[in-house]
Amino acid sequence: MIKLFVTDLDGTLLDDDKQVPEKNRQALRELAEAGVEICLASGRMHGELTTIMDDLRVACHRISQNGSFVYTREEKLLHSDAFEPVLAKRLYAAARHYGFVEMISVGQTIYTPKKSEATKKIEARMLMPFEVKPDVVESFAPDFAPCKLSYFGEMERLREMQAAIREAFPGEVEVVVSDVDCVDFMPIHVSKGVGLRYLLKELGVRPEETVVIGDSFNDLSMFALTPHSFVMAHSDADVRKRASREADSVAQATEWVLQTNATAGVR
Repeated sequence: MIKLFVTDLDGTLLDDDKQVPEKNRQALRELAEAGVEICLASGRMHGELTTIMDDLRVACHRISQNGSFVYTREEKLLHSDAFEPVLAKRLYAAARHYGFVEMISVGQTIYTPKKSEATKKIEARMLMPFEVKPDVVESFAPDFAPCKLSYFGEMERLREMQAAIREAFPGEVEVVVSDVDCVDFMPIHVSKGVGLRYLLKELGVRPEETVVIGDSFNDLSMFALTPHSFVMAHSDADVRKRASREADSVAQATEWVLQTNATAGVR
């Protein structure tokens, strides 16, 4: 019996316009009506996930910022994490010379040192505005510690930076591709999979009672948790081979859940 359905957002639940297609919307509502709990898992901010949840009109658990924050649908905070400020400053300095568009997440706010046309294009993809703070990095402190450093640009150069940061900071930071043009720096041992473990423990749900679906490298930690992982058919080949099944949409994966539960005698 499947009790929990976990979906990534960008490239998975959302379309290219960052909207939930009607077939996915109806599919999640049908799952919820059948008693399956829903979780949204994304690199996006908690507020963005809440906006999508409200639009769906389905109460959802939320794993935001790639696992930095985990909330139940009842708004109970299960987990939060952030960088040690000195390490965050070192990471920022090491990445700055690449010249990528920067997005710095502190708590539930997105900061940028300055606005530019490139920054505005990235901001338009978000469901919340950026706050300009020229001294944001200098302000890093225990009570103002970043949860995530995000960099947007051409993927080949992003991968160059990813490799360089991993080599320069071994065992100190998670560096993960989260979108077709984005790499995120996360505190070590922070991932969607770790966040999902906190949620499973809280709900008393076993991994084999869970279905996950995603499309990028930051979803692999969730794929590893359950035998029921779906990958979007458009995903990178290295991501596709790590999932147990492929799907063209979230709606297609939910059909499998309903059929599986029906076979198990769940109505």
